Amino acid sequence: MAILENIRKRTTVLILIIGMALFAFVISGIFTSDGFSGGKVGSSVGEINGEEISIDAFRQKLERATRTSGQSASSMQLVNSIWNQVERNTLLDQQIQALGVDIEQDQIIEVIKSSPGLAQNPQFADENGQFDERKFRDFILELKINAPSQYEDWLQDEQAIIESAKQQVYFNLVRAGMGATLKEGELDYKLANDKVDIRYVRVPYASIPDSTITVTRNEIEAYIKENEKKYTQEKSRDIQFVYFEEGPSDEDIAATEAAITALLDDSVEYFEDRDTTETIPGFRNTKDVNAFLDRNSDAKYDSIFKAKSELPTQFADALFELTPGELYGPYRDGDVFKVSRMMAKKPNGSVKASHILITYQGAERANPEVTRTKEEARQKAEDVLEEALKQDAVFA
Repeated sequence: MAILENIRKRTTVLILIIGMALFAFVISGIFTSDGFSGGKVGSSVGEINGEEISIDAFRQKLERATRTSGQSASSMQLVNSIWNQVERNTLLDQQIQALGVDIEQDQIIEVIKSSPGLAQNPQFADENGQFDERKFRDFILELKINAPSQYEDWLQDEQAIIESAKQQVYFNLVRAGMGATLKEGELDYKLANDKVDIRYVRVPYASIPDSTITVTRNEIEAYIKENEKKYTQEKSRDIQFVYFEEGPSDEDIAATEAAITALLDDSVEYFEDRDTTETIPGFRNTKDVNAFLDRNSDAKYDSIFKAKSELPTQFADALFELTPGELYGPYRDGDVFKVSRMMAKKPNGSVKASHILITYQGAERANPEVTRTKEEARQKAEDVLEEALKQDAVFA
């Protein structure tokens, strides 16, 4: 009772002590956790065969792929493509490291010499048109000093060259290991061609009556112990599982189509901070198609004219008959909902042309009987052109 009475008198002190202890625990956790020490939390984008993939390295590859691809691929397509590359290179690199395969600097230069994009670049050629290693090294040094961003790109290219060279060595080793040796060929020849005559006696166990043989339990146990590996069975499991297919339901498909349809026409939005309403142009009326697609589409705006053969077969006729500004859709092309808007039309670039060729003496593949000079041929061509430009002239 006396102890409880003392605790009651010092309640405030106890609360302060407990609070300070909790505060010290939280602070120590922060400074020892990965959040402040740059640990693994949030530093990896995934794991491949036990190896974590750095999010910074993955981001650099993705940013570079985005710059080089322009608008030809969507963000999701680029992410999937880069991840597949990283997955392949990581798995191969693990095998390459296990074998101890490495590439020296001289081998890297040889790989560069065999690369048409670099070896045939006039910037790195000597007076004989051959690849000059010194010019190439000077160029890389200049990038390092004057163009850091391009130098970083080169470092990624260099790493890709090294990985490619290592992989080529690895594949060559695998290819060499799959071939047959001379001794294996000799053995195969002997097995196929060496013939022998033999005589043998066969006494099947089944011909011996079981009643003449007595086997004790101890003999059976001893035999099993001596031949334990023959009777070892692999572990097995009886598993029951449920398979859930990861695909959209009919309700999901209908909701997606409805959401896309809602984007086609203008909408009115209320802005509480300004206490006003504004009309937001839909896909049908927007003037800035590029910005609209950036906000609402997984695929980027493609400004390249398409031939009819490049359109989805089942929709090509309908799409090709659209007038500028007209919409078609939503329609489903595979697993993707699409809405197409005709931006503009232009002729396919093919023309029907007729030519008048006027040859002269000494011209390539000219008839030996032609005596017309080059100046006379030019004058005749100008006369013909003057006639062709006249109104109602038939140039055929």
